[in-house]
Amino acid sequence: MIPISYHNTVNTDYDDFVKAFEAKMDTWLSNGYIGNKHQLKVKSWKRKCAGLNNEQKQTFKKLFPGLSRTPANAKFSANEWILDTQTRAFLEYLKTTVKIDAFANMSLTELKSVDDTIKGDRRFADFANKGSALYKNVYRAFVETGYEKNIKKDKFIEAVGIKVCPYCNRTFIQNVAVGKKSVVKGELDHFLSKEDYPYFAICKYNLIPSCPFCNHGKSNRNMPNLRSPYDLADAEGIKFKMTITGHDFPNMEECAKAITILVEDNGASHRMQDNIDQFHLKELYQTHTDYAAEIYYMGKLKYNSKYLNSTRKRLRKLQMGITKDELDRLFLGFYTNPQEFGNRPLSKFRYDLAVDEGVI
Repeated sequence: MIPISYHNTVNTDYDDFVKAFEAKMDTWLSNGYIGNKHQLKVKSWKRKCAGLNNEQKQTFKKLFPGLSRTPANAKFSANEWILDTQTRAFLEYLKTTVKIDAFANMSLTELKSVDDTIKGDRRFADFANKGSALYKNVYRAFVETGYEKNIKKDKFIEAVGIKVCPYCNRTFIQNVAVGKKSVVKGELDHFLSKEDYPYFAICKYNLIPSCPFCNHGKSNRNMPNLRSPYDLADAEGIKFKMTITGHDFPNMEECAKAITILVEDNGASHRMQDNIDQFHLKELYQTHTDYAAEIYYMGKLKYNSKYLNSTRKRLRKLQMGITKDELDRLFLGFYTNPQEFGNRPLSKFRYDLAVDEGVI
């Protein structure tokens, strides 16, 4: 787990999206339905109408009169995402009381406070029922229309400014494009799941750039102590260590087999065990004992600061200026500055082991 922050100046598209989304909400409230009208055969519309509640059916008849008088195979222009009283009240609440711009930029703590208010409001009691018109409409508006169709995920990831998944620090999440098509994509995890909290689907600090494994492997069950990368001050909450059974190994491969990786909750003020368990960090990092073996051998060879400093002097003579952090990266193969752990996979893991083995 490494900390992340969002840089607004890098991605102005998100601010544009929020303004456009608020304008869409005005249109939905004015029209009485979400999205645009579209054409279907009358018999298809009748099937869709059968799934609406009584209030929505009455509103549908008023908004789109003539369905019952039109032949079954004729085309009819309408919309099935009809606002009911609860959905209308909810959209008005976010728009006028919470304010959409403020809502989209709220911290996780602020979002949880809003959620408490929503769950305590009798007008929105139907959120507990995922088959209700309120839930379906809000999911359609915020998840399917807002998040899935309009948030530019690649731009969002760029604005966070990291190259590696902040949950596991193992996998690159940069988008790689060939022509106009992205062939490798990072993903956005909804820290508060879009299934349980569809109204938070568009909120900036609920969107965590992540790798596919962490995004899809993270369950939706409530884990109150799970920590968001946005809320971390540093990367010290989790500590990696290794234990080795035996000694005098014939090669690094055998050494790697003798290593057990430990992933410890090192959080001083906040527990990190839920993060360790949720993202299966112990199991994942046990697959990287080859890196641990390399660091073990470096420690035995007394790979230390004196060697690095002498090398640095030689580079200066060759007029190749280099910082200490760059020199570490050149010879160790990972970043040793905690602020740069997000630039290369496994940097936090290898750093912790190198510190324990006296390498750095």
